[in-house]
Amino acid sequence: MPVQKGEYGMVEVIKGRHKGKIGYYDDVADSGKAIVYFGRPFESEYYRIPHSFLIKTEKRNLEIEEWVRDNPENARKLGIRIIPLPIMDHEGHS
Repeated sequence: MPVQKGEYGMVEVIKGRHKGKIGYYDDVADSGKAIVYFGRPFESEYYRIPHSFLIKTEKRNLEIEEWVRDNPENARKLGIRIIPLPIMDHEGHS
C-alpha cells in the first residue's frame, strides 16, 4: 500500500527512476509530492517523489544508519529506532 501524506518515516521507492532506493520521508512539498532523503536526513539533497511510488519499510541505507547513530536523540524524535549491532570477534563471527 502506498505511503499516505503525513506518514513520515523510512520508505522504499517502488516505481520511477529511484526504484529500489531506501530513504527517509520527511515532509510534503508545495507540489504535493513527498520530500525524501536518500542520504543523511536534513543534511543531504532531497527529492520530490509521488506518494504512490513509496511504501513503508524497516530497511535502511548506510548513510541513514550512520546519521541515526550520530544523532540518536533526533532519530528518536523522528520515530527512527536504533538497531543494535551484533558484537563480532576479530574474524567477523558473532
